[in-house]
Amino acid sequence: ALKTANRGISGDLVVNLRHRLEGDVLAVNPRGVVLLMGTNDAKDGKPAAKIVADIRAAAEKIHAAHPAAPVIVCRLLPRAPRPGQAKEAALLPAAILEVNALLDRLPAELPWITLADPFTPMSL
Repeated sequence: ALKTANRGISGDLVVNLRHRLEGDVLAVNPRGVVLLMGTNDAKDGKPAAKIVADIRAAAEKIHAAHPAAPVIVCRLLPRAPRPGQAKEAALLPAAILEVNALLDRLPAELPWITLADPFTPMSL
């Protein structure tokens, strides 16, 4: 049986993972890690480059601590703005597309990263 530990927190931001990474992820000695985060940051207006830099920093820390563990980074899922949320309506879906375009570059820069694409099948 595959043992999994879901460390996702609804509504969380990428920057918060830095504070939780050691205890929530690295301490369990993972045999692999899947990172799917950044949507909340995008809908809040955080620049795509900063979101991806924070995801990259988390991935690099995981790889440094557990170099044999695969690190899978997921492209962000499609997301529509919530009704009545003008700021989200102004940002989405373009912010998600911008983050995904930057995430697409990560495997060329960090060859030990595997990119997963849940966006495409979910956007059909």
